Amino acid sequence: MPIGGLEAPFLLCFLMDRKLNFKVMCKSLTDLQMLFCDFYQEFLADWLPLSKMVITMKDAVYLRVIRCVYA
Repeated sequence: MPIGGLEAPFLLCFLMDRKLNFKVMCKSLTDLQMLFCDFYQEFLADWLPLSKMVITMKDAVYLRVIRCVYA
């Protein structure tokens, strides 16, 4: 089954085989980008195209991502 992205962003909520949530607060955008790139490459790249993700800044630098679920 394909994986579809929902429109509403959720704070660092990645759904994999089962619900597995990560909440991380970083000190700077650079830290955030590095953390996300590492996480993406290790866990998400194989099944979640980057085009389905949206990253925004809010408050004390949070990573917000389009929440994806198995269709």
